[in-house]
Amino acid sequence: MTSSINDIDLQARQGSIAAIIQLLNNHFAKSGIRTRAMQDNGVLQLLVEAATAEQLEQKAVVAEVRQVLESVSPRGISKVNINGRIVQEQQLLWLEEIKRDPK
Repeated sequence: MTSSINDIDLQARQGSIAAIIQLLNNHFAKSGIRTRAMQDNGVLQLLVEAATAEQLEQKAVVAEVRQVLESVSPRGISKVNINGRIVQEQQLLWLEEIKRDPK
């Protein structure tokens, strides 16, 4: 199991969107949050979804996403747009933008 986790970490560091999603989904598994993502010109577009608005407290979710992404520092991603949404609803609850610190 450890080698597959290390493999996912390596793939995420190399900028694999599938690996980044897997890391985030593993991180949020207990809180009922799921993620979807795509990348466009160095911008990671991230959608976080949960059954209730309470699960998607913006400040906490953004801090956790930042922590996970900073731990792997994915190559090729300079900015992240995070959108929070209740599952099966069309309207976003919130949007947050994170820019990568050049340091």
